[in-house]
Amino acid sequence: TNSGAIIVNDGVNQAWVASTIATVVNNANISKVNSYLNLIVNNKQSGVIVGGIVSTLKQSSSVDQVSYSGLIEVENATSVGGIVGELNDTASLTNAFVNGQFSVNNGGTIGGVVGAKQSAGSTLKYTYFNPTLFSANGTNVGGIAGKVSDYTPQAVTDTDTFAYNYFTSNTGLSAIEGVGIAGSTNNTNFDSSFYVNRAEMKTPTQLKTESTFVNWDFDFIWAIDYTSGNLNEGYPLFYYNNDYKIIEVTVEH
Repeated sequence: TNSGAIIVNDGVNQAWVASTIATVVNNANISKVNSYLNLIVNNKQSGVIVGGIVSTLKQSSSVDQVSYSGLIEVENATSVGGIVGELNDTASLTNAFVNGQFSVNNGGTIGGVVGAKQSAGSTLKYTYFNPTLFSANGTNVGGIAGKVSDYTPQAVTDTDTFAYNYFTSNTGLSAIEGVGIAGSTNNTNFDSSFYVNRAEMKTPTQLKTESTFVNWDFDFIWAIDYTSGNLNEGYPLFYYNNDYKIIEVTVEH
């Protein structure tokens, strides 16, 4: 678990900012990280890549079972993502959620979970975005990803590398804005078969219901607390708490 703040002023032309690994990550595996670290970037020029957990993932790197609950406040950036700034090559981000605060101005490509999914071979699955504050001004803005590399106007399948991601209607985004741009296709031209169960908007109530999350693992990875304790305010969380001790929850099947 990370907490505190990172403040970057007047960044250089190319820089990486993240709460856990603020650099390009090649062929690394990262798992079970919960970050509450605030990221405040006041940059005079674009070029900064900001991720809540990792700035840039490359090659066969993987990130799994992570969450970000801090504040991302950015002025001028190339890519900003709640978990990863840019996802490249065959890198993967799976099983993640963001419920922190977003305030990004002139952010270029902005996504609630990933700023830009740059390659068709990279994987983005089983994530949700439920911020307590969302203000984003950029070229391409999406509830899940600002940009994905390709547009696939067919129904999602289990073999897709971009699937089963959800974001809340509280963001102020519309149903088509789970992704800002896919390939060269702007979200205003998306067919519903593209964003349904890929980057789909849900109400807060729906995000507290297990059946909303298609093909998610609620046996070993995810849980929803339906007890009076109401852990994570009733939204999905991992079976392990911040210290990675098993928590007691009631799971609906």
